[in-house]
Amino acid sequence: MKSSSSPLADFSSKNVQNFLILLSWVIYIGVLLISRTKLEYAELISIAAIPVLSTGWLTGTRKGFIAAILGTALHIFLKIVFEHSILNWQTFLLHHFIGIIILILASIVTGYLRDLNEHQWQAIRELEIAKKKLSRYGELLNLINQPIIHSLSAVQWENKIADFVTRLGQSAQVERVWLYEIPSRSPDSFLLHLWHYWCRQGSETPSKPQLQKFTPADSGIGFWVTHAREGQFVTGQTAMLPPADKAFLSPIENGSFLVFPVFALHELWGIIGFETSQPSLMREQIELDAIRTLVMILGNTIHRKEIEETLSDRAKEIQAIRKSSFQVSSTDQLETTLLAILEQVLTVIPACEAEIYLYADHKLTLGASLQNARMPHFAVEFSSGSELAYSAARKNEMLLIPHIGEYPLFQNAQEHQAGAAVALPLTIAMEVVGVMNVWFSEARVFPKDEVRILHLFGNQAALAINNTEYFKAEQEQRKLSEALREANLKLTSNLDLSSVLSSILEQCLKLIPAQDAHIFLYDGKTLELGAVIWRGSKKQEPMATPRENGLTYSIARSGTRLLVPNMKTHELFTNAPQNWKGAIIGLPLKFREKVIGVMNIAFSEPRSFTKKTLQILDLLGDQAALAINNARIFETEKKQRQIAEVLQTTGQIIKSSLDLDTVLDRILTQLKNIIPYDTANLVFIEQEKIYAVRNLGYEKFNCLGVSVPKDLSQELIQFPMLRNLIDTQQPAIIPDTASDSRWIVTDATSYVRSWAGVPLLGRDGVIGILLLNKTERNFYKPKHAEWITVFANQAAIAIDNARLFEKSQQSARKLKSLHQATSTLVSTLDLNELLENILTAAIEAFPAAEKGSLMIHDPETQKLEIRAAKGYTDERIKQFAVSTNNGYAALAFKEKKAKIFAKIDMTSSFYYESEIAEISSIQSAISVPLISQEEQPLGVLSLDSTKPNAFATANLEMLSSFAAAATSAILNAQLHAKVQKLAITDTLTHSHNRRGLFQWGEREFMRAKRFNRALSVIFLDLDHFKQVNDTYGHGAGDQLLAKVVTRCQQITRQIDILGRYGGEEFVIILPETAIQEAFTIAERIRKIISASPFIIDSMEIKVTISLGVAEIERETQKLEDLIKMADQSMYHSKQNGRNQTTRYN
Repeated sequence: MKSSSSPLADFSSKNVQNFLILLSWVIYIGVLLISRTKLEYAELISIAAIPVLSTGWLTGTRKGFIAAILGTALHIFLKIVFEHSILNWQTFLLHHFIGIIILILASIVTGYLRDLNEHQWQAIRELEIAKKKLSRYGELLNLINQPIIHSLSAVQWENKIADFVTRLGQSAQVERVWLYEIPSRSPDSFLLHLWHYWCRQGSETPSKPQLQKFTPADSGIGFWVTHAREGQFVTGQTAMLPPADKAFLSPIENGSFLVFPVFALHELWGIIGFETSQPSLMREQIELDAIRTLVMILGNTIHRKEIEETLSDRAKEIQAIRKSSFQVSSTDQLETTLLAILEQVLTVIPACEAEIYLYADHKLTLGASLQNARMPHFAVEFSSGSELAYSAARKNEMLLIPHIGEYPLFQNAQEHQAGAAVALPLTIAMEVVGVMNVWFSEARVFPKDEVRILHLFGNQAALAINNTEYFKAEQEQRKLSEALREANLKLTSNLDLSSVLSSILEQCLKLIPAQDAHIFLYDGKTLELGAVIWRGSKKQEPMATPRENGLTYSIARSGTRLLVPNMKTHELFTNAPQNWKGAIIGLPLKFREKVIGVMNIAFSEPRSFTKKTLQILDLLGDQAALAINNARIFETEKKQRQIAEVLQTTGQIIKSSLDLDTVLDRILTQLKNIIPYDTANLVFIEQEKIYAVRNLGYEKFNCLGVSVPKDLSQELIQFPMLRNLIDTQQPAIIPDTASDSRWIVTDATSYVRSWAGVPLLGRDGVIGILLLNKTERNFYKPKHAEWITVFANQAAIAIDNARLFEKSQQSARKLKSLHQATSTLVSTLDLNELLENILTAAIEAFPAAEKGSLMIHDPETQKLEIRAAKGYTDERIKQFAVSTNNGYAALAFKEKKAKIFAKIDMTSSFYYESEIAEISSIQSAISVPLISQEEQPLGVLSLDSTKPNAFATANLEMLSSFAAAATSAILNAQLHAKVQKLAITDTLTHSHNRRGLFQWGEREFMRAKRFNRALSVIFLDLDHFKQVNDTYGHGAGDQLLAKVVTRCQQITRQIDILGRYGGEEFVIILPETAIQEAFTIAERIRKIISASPFIIDSMEIKVTISLGVAEIERETQKLEDLIKMADQSMYHSKQNGRNQTTRYN
């Protein structure tokens, strides 16, 4: 629509106005000069009206008034100058006065008419401007409801964006509109991707890059994006934009802009901008709201369409994956399979070309290549495709190149080349087996979904490559698999180490043409023959003892395999005592990176060794290492059970007799059940002197050993070895006395070849020493030191208790009550029951005590916690805990000294500030710390009274003696609990073993039956665990079992009982739990196991479990029956596809 304007507006320019006014005055002055004497006054007034009226009309009333005066004055001046005499001044002045009045009135009327005309035309202009605004508002509102909005929902909706932006620009009456997507952003930078650009017809269309990277700190566009994230629009002038933004946007010179954010749901998708040549683009609120509404519709449409496209892409991806998976599984032709995978890649991803390289021994070979006929191809053929693939293979990481022209590898490409590329390493078990390159004809950003689908196709390509290699090796592995199966069968069905190792060596000679094979066991220092076999089952020559600098020791110490193609020329056999010939392979047997043995394979003639031979030996070596480790675990567990039983017997000794002679008689007898010896001594130490109290086994050697009675005690300085035991308070082992300079040979020790000694640590330090002698060299090892130490602690407790008993007998009258109290300490090995007995006995022994408490120090929280309390009725007392700086009991604990607190009130520094009234009411107390043999306080025993001065000084000595015995009993109970825990704990997973599972489970089962309470059982088994062992090794399998238990413990409660039932099977007993809740717990365990892979030795191992759940029923008579019910449910889960939970029906 063409806008209207007043006639005056055509002459509104300053230059035109000035010209017209000057012209009128020139005419007027000219007429005056030419006809100055001929004109009458009326004519002169008419002529003067020309400049006066033109000045008034063009400039207004005020300046017209001035023009009237000026015109009259000019006429008077000319009359006076040119007419030297005026006859009648009065007439002259009157005529001119009338003239000036007429001119002034004319100028006023003219100015008024001029102002009235201007106001009319101004009103018309404002009306037209309002009409334009209403027209724009109407167009914007019509755009919201017009079919173009609905067209955005149609197929090929991206093409409709152009129509929408065009209509939006036309409705907003701007010169340019641009729409940018923000595909990715970070705190340091962001990308802008041009979706559409519109220019009004006749406006210059600048060239714009499709993709540009910006840094917020250096860019005004970064300011736009920051405000866009907050939902705000930005307006300004294009002249104020930074140079970088101008270079990118190519804005209208001296124009203005308006930028709105585009949100797809709640996420910032991009920005839309408007440009105009006007100095300001700020519009009224209603227009801004209309534009914001249109932008919101655009954002919602983009979000909806992105969801629809994502679903469509997912369907295409699934179809493509299904096709390529079928191809991978249905043929062993590698090139055909790879071409099928590339075809699906180009179907799903808008790439122009894709290729797969095979990678082996750091070399690349092209496996398959395919071009997309639907996409434009590169204008430049790159010879660097293999270099890109090699770079990705060497780094073992995916390379995403949005613009190949900026990537260093392609710097020699043509400048106009604007493509993109992806290089994806194809890996199997973290090993690169190939690389897939994908090329794009334009620079682009790589969406996450695209990267994900490339990884899926990459995995299929890697699997195809791996399958091909597998097919080639399958025939070669059959024979090896059969041998390994036979060896593994022997391993799992027999725990006799010699038999298992012999079976492994038999399989070795079946697969390899060797003359003989032998295995030595290694304990970190010495080698011991485990098994040997000769071809033909006939021993050719005696097995030589390994030399210190020979082959076997070298392998054991270095942990590396050694190949000797010709023993005659090898340096390890140059100085050998025998003239060996032929070839030999030495293989270290490792378990968890620790050498536990060496397997040697000898050949009768010199030879070289193939890769297949070494592979066979590695596999058989793993079997041998596993057999050695299993045998050692079996022996260790067997020995631990013996230790636990003997320690239990020792506890019975302590409990059944406090007679010192009886205790001493039984100590050496019980010790022999744990550690074999030929002779043994038990000596006591008093005041730096030693004397023997018991000897055993010396009669067969016709000597008395260290038979020194107390009245003939000798100075300790005469025995350096014994002095060292006392100073270090640590056991000592001499494996071979002949090679140890510390050993002193006497008539009484001439037969000793291996020796062990351990100090007996009592309350007051070292009270004695246990000495063991063996005629066999290298018999005693470090493991014996640990066992004898545990036994020595029990013996020391027994001796201390017996000595305390003797002292109590000597002061029977004085300490009668104390003796009665002390006797209760050995009545139980249950720690909680023992603490209750200790406190009960102490309160009964001291009549002044109304109540009392026994606190144990927690090293983790550094607090004293009440573990037993008597006389208190407030239940909160059981959760009472204080720091070691608060209260009277803490003071005795901190100073390690028994104390009597005669008067306790609020002014006392050791007063308890507690909400428990019973604690605040205490007015006197006696507190004794429980001090261990190492002078470490374990806790504190406190007797309390609500009366002041309730306890006497004599009570302090008696209670201190009682506390000493109580401390020993507590340590004994703690040690017994530790040993009991070892007996019921699985050493691999640190959960309950089968014995512990039934021991604790039977208690809960009987309790549930007795009180008719709920009880459920979860039975779980790892899916395909054998594949884990076969693929990653048994060491990784063991670690996996331990980590599975750790994840299970994140779900189970403290009262739940988790135990290893056998192999990879575990049982969880859930007290007070119905089957529905148990099923929920089982599902949580299943999900946390399968949620993420386990990281073991830098390897990711993903595993699932199958579970069965059962609940106790009225007919269930035994815990074993309940476990079988859950086991049946678990097998139902296995049969239905694994990785699921089944309830017992």
